[in-house]
Amino acid sequence: MPRRDPPWMASADDEPAPVGPLRCEVTLLETPRGLTLSVGGALDAHSVAALSAQFDQLQCTSCDEAVLDLREVGVIDCAGLNAVAGLSHYIGGRGGTLVILCRPGAIRGLLVSTGLGPLLEGPAEDGSVAPAVA
Repeated sequence: MPRRDPPWMASADDEPAPVGPLRCEVTLLETPRGLTLSVGGALDAHSVAALSAQFDQLQCTSCDEAVLDLREVGVIDCAGLNAVAGLSHYIGGRGGTLVILCRPGAIRGLLVSTGLGPLLEGPAEDGSVAPAVA
């Protein structure tokens, strides 16, 4: 019997989420914009614990703007969305700005529907470019 994905899990390009665990890769870089946290693979309940150390490191910096690059994320679930929302809340609470880079598709749609749309930067579904909140 084929695996059915729960309705709260989305994958890039509206494809069904792959079977089996995906590996999550995280890179934290200093860039001209500030710190950039690049995430690839799965941002889900299995990977959020591993991401917490990187999120903590990002949260402990004094930069005014942090960039969360989700363009290489293939799957995100409610635990991943909660982690992104928590990071946004923390950075915003200390007066900083979180900018989220994400490709068009189901993952971007979930970010918009959870209230994170104003933080998105880059092309939307219709090809328009949404600047992140300054």
